[in-house]
Parts: sequence; C-alpha cells; structure tokens
Amino acid sequence: MELQLFRQDLVQSSTCTQGTLAVLPISDAKKNQKVAVGDLSGVLQVFSIKRGELAIAFKTLPSAKITSLTLGRGRSQRDKIFIAAGETIRGTNNKGKDFFRFNTQLTETIRKVSVLDKHIWSAGEYVHNHFIEGKDNAFYLSPDRINDAAVVPLTDNSELNPVLACQDRQIRVLNGNQILFQAPTQAAPSCISYILASHDPQNRFPDAKELLYGTDSGMGASVLDHTAVPLWKHDGRARVEREGAACGCGLGCRSKKRVPGCSLMQEDTRAGGWDESPPPPQQHTLRGRPSRGASVFSAGSLPTCSAPGGPAPGQTYRMKLDCDLARGSGGLACAAVTSGEPRLPRCAAAGTVVQLLLEPTTARQGFTLPNPKKLGSIKALYSEVDFTKTGSADIVIGREDGQLEVYDVDENGQLQQVYTNKLTESVNAIAGGFITNVSAPEFIVQTFSGKVISYCQAGGGLLIAPTSLHGLPPKKYSNPSAQEDAERRASYNLQLSKLHGDRSWFIVKNGDTALLAVSAPFSVSDRCKLEPDEACYTLNIESSVPIFTVAIQSTAVLQLLDVPANVAILSKSPTDVANNNMTLATYRCQDSTCRLSIKFKVREGRSSVLQAFIIPQIAPKTCVSVRHQIKALCLHQRIAEPDPARTTSELLITGTFTLSDMHCWIGNLLPDVPPAVSQETAGVMVFQNTLLGTQLTCRCTRAGEARFYSDLITTLGILHEAIMREATAAKHRADVTFNPSAQSLQHSVSLVWPQLDKCRSLKKQFHLLEGLLELKMQDGDISYLSEEYKAILDSAESITSEHRDAPQHLDHLVALIKDLYLDSCKLTGISTPKQRMPMLEQLLADPRSTLDQIQEFMQGKL
Repeated sequence: MELQLFRQDLVQSSTCTQGTLAVLPISDAKKNQKVAVGDLSGVLQVFSIKRGELAIAFKTLPSAKITSLTLGRGRSQRDKIFIAAGETIRGTNNKGKDFFRFNTQLTETIRKVSVLDKHIWSAGEYVHNHFIEGKDNAFYLSPDRINDAAVVPLTDNSELNPVLACQDRQIRVLNGNQILFQAPTQAAPSCISYILASHDPQNRFPDAKELLYGTDSGMGASVLDHTAVPLWKHDGRARVEREGAACGCGLGCRSKKRVPGCSLMQEDTRAGGWDESPPPPQQHTLRGRPSRGASVFSAGSLPTCSAPGGPAPGQTYRMKLDCDLARGSGGLACAAVTSGEPRLPRCAAAGTVVQLLLEPTTARQGFTLPNPKKLGSIKALYSEVDFTKTGSADIVIGREDGQLEVYDVDENGQLQQVYTNKLTESVNAIAGGFITNVSAPEFIVQTFSGKVISYCQAGGGLLIAPTSLHGLPPKKYSNPSAQEDAERRASYNLQLSKLHGDRSWFIVKNGDTALLAVSAPFSVSDRCKLEPDEACYTLNIESSVPIFTVAIQSTAVLQLLDVPANVAILSKSPTDVANNNMTLATYRCQDSTCRLSIKFKVREGRSSVLQAFIIPQIAPKTCVSVRHQIKALCLHQRIAEPDPARTTSELLITGTFTLSDMHCWIGNLLPDVPPAVSQETAGVMVFQNTLLGTQLTCRCTRAGEARFYSDLITTLGILHEAIMREATAAKHRADVTFNPSAQSLQHSVSLVWPQLDKCRSLKKQFHLLEGLLELKMQDGDISYLSEEYKAILDSAESITSEHRDAPQHLDHLVALIKDLYLDSCKLTGISTPKQRMPMLEQLLADPRSTLDQIQEFMQGKL
C-alpha cells in the first residue's frame, strides 16, 4: 500500500537542535492540537491552525539556547511544556506563563529532559541525573558520550527506568545509578524513542515495553526477534551470551519462523545456575569446535572448558549456539570472556533501527531493515499514528540527509515502506496528531533551519474548506478599495525611499561592505564520519542559509572524491609545503543549497588537521570555520570482539606511565575511544581496519603495561612511534618488546596484494584501451582481436570511471607495502632496510611480479 501525503509548510523559526518539537494533547474534540517549537535562539512558541489560518498562542523573547523540549508525563502535567536551556530546566503552561524554574547546577548543557510529577531526568554529554523535588537522587557517569536518552516504565507507570544511547555502541538501561543491563550495537546509536503501542501484531509479549533506536551508519530496522535474554545474575561468576541462528526448533524459542538468536539457556534462579533445554533429536547436536573443547553443563553447575591450553578454571565463558539450518545441525562452543557488567547479545548489524522489547527480567530484539541506498544516519523516530489503518502504528523515520520514510507493520510483523520523501536539510524531530484539521491525523517534522512541515493525507490539511472543518461558513474576502490600495502603495514607497537613504549614508560613512567586520549571522552544523564500506571519510556541512563557497585546507594529502548529490564545482590548488598546506581546494555551489557533502580518502600514519571555511550567499560576506582532527589510525573502527583465528604479532610497552596516560595516548591515535578511562573501557578495545580488514586489539588492564595485538605490522609500527613520542614528551620511561609472528608478515602482504594486483591490472587495461578504441574506430570489424581485448572494449566505460581515482589508490597501496617492510625491519632490529628498497620498488612496479616474490623478499630469500 502506497500512501499519498501532502506537504504543507507551517512555521519558520530559527535553527534548532534534535528533539525540540512537541504536540500538546487534545483539549477539545472540535479543536486542532497545538504545537510547541523551540530553537537555538531561545525562543519558545506555541501555535495552532484555526479555520485554516496560523494562530500563534504565545512566543517568548530570545534567551539561552533551547536544547530539549518535552511534555510532562504526570496526569496534571500533560499540557505543560518543559524545556532545557543550558543547565536550567523551565516549565511553561499552554498560555506562555512560566510556573517552574530549576537550576540544576550542572557543568554540562542538558541535551535531554523528561519529567514525571516530582521526578526529573536530565542527560548531558556524559552525565545522567535523576532529581526528586529538586534534589539529586541518582547520578551516572557514562564512559562515552550520551547521544540520546529516554525513560521507560519497566514495572509500572509510576517508576521509570532511564535508557541511554551511548557513543560507544551501547544501549544502557539504568536503575538509579547502576546499570540494569546493556545491549551492544554494531554502530553508535544516534536516537532512541519509547513506543507506547508495541509493534507485535500477534501480541506474544503483552507486558513488554517497546523501544526503537536508530544508529549512526544510516540503515534502519524494526525487529521482533524472540530471543529472551535474562538478566545476568549468577553471583558474579558467569554470564552467557547466545549468538548464531535458530529456527522454530524448540530450544526455548517461541517463534514459528526462522529468526536470529534462538535461546538455548534459561536462567534457573532457584538453583542459582543455568538449566539446559534439551535439543530435539535429529535437529541440533551439541559439539565442540575443533580448536576448543566444550562440555555441556546442567543446573547448579558452572560451564567448564576441556580444551588443552584453554582458559583457566574460574574464568567466565561465553556459550555460542551455532545453528546451521541447511544441515540441520548446531554447535556449542566455549570461549573465554572478560568479566564486567551484564550484557545482552549483540544486536542487529551495523547501521540499524532496532526494536527492543523490555521486561523487568528479559529483553527481546527484532528484525532489521536494510539500507542498500546508503542513506544518512537516523536522527528522529516517531510511531503513534496509523495512516494505513492496519491496526498498528506506522513508523516514521527522519534521516540526517533529509530522507523521510514511513513504514507499515503488517500482520506478520514485517515492515513495508509506504511513503518516502527527500528534504533539502536534515530532519531533527518528528511528532504527530490533529494539527491542521480534526478529520484525519498527520505528522509534522522540524528541520535544521527551523521549518515545521506537516504531512497529511488527501482530504485533510489546509487545502480543504473551513466549512468541512468546523461547520462554519467560509470567510468572505472583499476586494480592497482604490483608497486602501493607494495608501498601501504610499507606505511601500516611503519605506523603500528610507531604505535607499540608509544605504547611501552607509556607503558615504563606512565605505564598501567588504570592509565591515561583523559576526556570522547564520548557524552551521558539521560532521566528519568514517564510511566503513568505502574506507573513506565524509564531511557533511549544513547551513541555515544557502552556501556560496566552501574552502578546504588540510595538513594531510587528501584524495577528494566525487559526490553525485553535490551541486558544487571543485577547484584544487597546488600544495603549499612551506606552510604545511598539503590540501587546498574550493567547492563553489552553483544552485541554491544549504547542504554540502565532501568525501575524501586519507592515508594512515600521522595525525593531521582538516579545516573548512563556509561562506554563505548573504551580504556582507562572513565566514564560519570548522575544524576536525584526523587521527593517525583514522581508518580503524571499533568492533565488539576480535577474531581468535587470526595470526597476530604482539607489541608490549612497559614503563612508568599510568592507565589514564595510556588511555589518552590511544585516544589520540584511534577513533571511537572514550575521553576518560572507566571500569568498562579499562581492559580490551578492539578495532578493525576498514581498508584491509585487519584487526587491532588494545589490552590495558593496569598501570605501566599495555599490550597491542595486530595482524598488520604497520599498525603496530604507527602505535610504537606515536606512543614513544608521547611518552618522551611526558618524561615517562617506556620499554618496548616486539614479538613477531612467523606468519604475520606474509599474512599482511597477502591482505594488501589483491587490491594492489587489481589496481595494476586496471592501469594496464586503461593504457591498452586507448589503442583498442582507435583500432575499433579505424577498422570497424574487430573480430580478429583476442577475447581479452574484446572484454576490455566491452568494459570501456567502467574501466574509465574506475581508473579516475585508481592511480592515487595504487600509490597508496605501494606505500603501504613499503611501510610494512620498513616497520617490520625497525621492530625486529634489522638495521639495513634502505639498501634493499630499490629492489622492492622494482618488484612493485613490475606488472609481472607475483605475491610469492614479494613474500620471499620480505623474508630475505630474494
């Protein structure tokens, strides 16, 4: 079913942030609902639509920036508006009068606020507080930035539990200042929303509370998986995490379909252990992996590992159920895990909107919505209106790139897209109700520039006659008389002449507008993020006014890539090595646009700085500068667990440094590292190289010792150089021990070789293509050519487009293999690597060289 929705622009306010839009409840069945809007200028306004016209209920004066807006949850607070501005929380009634003001005395700006009677929950950048009657009742310091927060009534409506969406890829459910449980995600969650009506058509979990959260990498999902995950309570001795695939197999799974994550173990709270549900015969068998043994355990006993050389007794283990639906068999494997807070199983794949069904003792997760078009990250979620009349509220998704989507949930719990639309700016908030009419519900969105836009179905909105809305006769408008028209023209001419006089006086007294120093009268939102699929970065710039030019300056050599959606002309300037300006470029916008995306590739090895200067299409010309740090290992992203089957080399650093010092040094080199060390971040952090797929494990468990494991020696070489430089600057003693693996160097070369060989082959085909095209033009009949040459002619267009950026990528891969050899020699103590570099360069330049020859050279056999 496809929805037909009509857009209507309602209000234009100043630029706004995420979550500053709310629809007040219905006060009269014959009246439209009021809408509350806050913006970064500090203005709060409430408006409604009366008889097809906009009516402003009240509008406050500019003050501190409004960063959060919500309605009270108490019975007498549902028409009360609560806003957060800085560290202050204010309450305003629907008439515009302040009745509450609370200074929290926090040092962080409040990003999210929720109110229930005397309870106030506030979330800042890293701190979450719970106040009761103005007194601090609970305090939680998040190990990483809090992107969004919500409150959920897990037990009853009078007791709410905070839920935090954190940058370190965790959804944390709190009980006071303690973590009740947490769910790891494949990408950083960007927004979270509590849904009153669960999207469970079969009503299998009537007592569950539904959460929808969207992630940063731009895919969406709404899932109903049936994995029941108990709270990990086992006297602190063990926890179990289930992964894999399962079907309707009877292993604790109540699904009749193939769904991810069948539950094998159920908690036996009476015995204090775990009860194993026996598998049905001929469907699943329990076995140990070839590399590790595993033993099945019963209630009251702890899992043990019988693998030779395996983890020592007393450690905790993760039990994995691997169900192979094609073979009809399953496996139970054992692997050591670190102790810590109780966790949920890994949620859906990276970049998803996931539905969590929360209960006091269990949590279930659901199905995934793919994102093949690689749309922007999700910034707003809403699900309270049933446009399709299927009995379940539709899900409205707003994205950072302006994409707006509506999904319907069918009777089987599957998502179907029923509407999509593209805006020119990001969507910051979504709400719904009877806004422009009382005959049909609609939803409204708030964009970055402050636009409030309504989307309604046919027969609703401002397009219908006022008679059908209220039963009143339409208002009659008479033509203005000649006298009124003359008065208006005279007033217009007077204002115009006054404007010309002021402009002439300004030119005489002050000269040209280019010499006038003023502050930038516009706002800019910028974000630089890693695109894991393409191993490149995207700098998104969004302005409240149309962009004229964006100038790029960087201390690193950037490979600027084409973005099809851009309406800008790229102009590059020569590098200025003397002033350390390795990249200078300008993007000049041809059409009127408020959004620009800049995509680039950069080599790992050293830290650098990227600056963008945004000049708008307004006079006088002003500029806003934004600055981003490019870290030395910028192509790495944080992942949940390492691959134990990889062959890795070890870099051990010992010295007089503290745990906080080492955590800070790692944070300067790698992205997605929390700014402060905590119990959750102290231990093991795992990263993956998005270009080559290699992994890096950082293990820092105590002061004075840090261990790094990687299957790419170049990564360890960059870490070694940077950490030693930091330790020397901080006057700390540091000793380095390198334990290379015999297969690690060959493995590293084999990872780079496929891309290198592809680029060399593409370069050869491109050089042959010019001559083949000339032969085809002269002869016409090319049947005498070999099949290889015919294939090159058939793929002429793709070869030309791929070769556009191939030379720079080829140079990057060649430099990577050189660095790999130099780092290997440096860490292993070989003092004469430069004498052999010409031979390595000759091998890499020769298109006939093979992987075996490169590996023999690395081993010193060639």
